[in-house]
Amino acid sequence: MASLYELNGADTAVADYVWLPLRFEDDRVLIDWYDEWRIEDFD
Repeated sequence: MASLYELNGADTAVADYVWLPLRFEDDRVLIDWYDEWRIEDFD
């Protein structure tokens, strides 16, 4: 499996998996909308 650093320049439109920034609040699962984001924003 490729690391995040190896994916630079990769065509992610054909990716097998999509990572979503899920957030849990009480008994609900939420997906906040971001126009763009980086994995570093969720450390």
